[in-house]
Amino acid sequence: MSYIAKIRIVDPDVIDRVRVEKKNSANNTTIRQWELGNFQSTEDIDLDGGKIYLKLTPYIDPLPVWFKVFNHGDKKLIAKCVLSELQQEGGKQFKDLGIIERNKTLYVPACLGLEYRVLRFWLGSLDVRKLNAVTIKHWKELVKENIITVKGLVDANRTTIIRIFGKDADAVLISAKTLCDASIAEEFWRIENRHPAAIVKLSESMLAKEAVVSDEKARTLLSLLKYINQALVPYVFETLLVRDLMEV
Repeated sequence: MSYIAKIRIVDPDVIDRVRVEKKNSANNTTIRQWELGNFQSTEDIDLDGGKIYLKLTPYIDPLPVWFKVFNHGDKKLIAKCVLSELQQEGGKQFKDLGIIERNKTLYVPACLGLEYRVLRFWLGSLDVRKLNAVTIKHWKELVKENIITVKGLVDANRTTIIRIFGKDADAVLISAKTLCDASIAEEFWRIENRHPAAIVKLSESMLAKEAVVSDEKARTLLSLLKYINQALVPYVFETLLVRDLMEV
């Protein structure tokens, strides 16, 4: 299974609690719920390729409540935090807390009243600020329209995007859609642990030889990776592995 999360409270204060809700990504309905305290953990939770996400809400103590996110799957997870406890459901803005590699963990100092989420990592779930074309001015306008992820930008009203980006609107939308749709076939498994940042420096023939694929398939992959490189801010692209983009 690809995306497996486990949550454990690690706060030594025995009264602290973290409510963990297993939620349907399509309609936000709660499938199961855990009330964690005193170093308790959930079971391994299958995020089912992104159909499920976890909502975490610390409570009781007004001081930070520490919990730990385990990635027991084969692919990366991403943790996010709502920016303000005053935001209403349906209009929440989230900040990326970190990308969690397989077999790794993330410690989160969670504040009372704030909501945290754990979901599958994919380029569409990234904060819209990870797009190379989005400036601070653009971001402020996007936030007003509740457009906070790359996927949110793709789904937004076209008129709104044109108003915010002007003549660059089409290029921005193409970049965002490319990131959401980016997928590498499993036949590239031989290079799944390579960084795309290194792969894009190879020639077609070198990549074809290393991946044991045809020159045509190598050319297609290089084209995709180069476009992703142009679309993302550099530090995000440099952290990717080929397997992060492979078909689930």
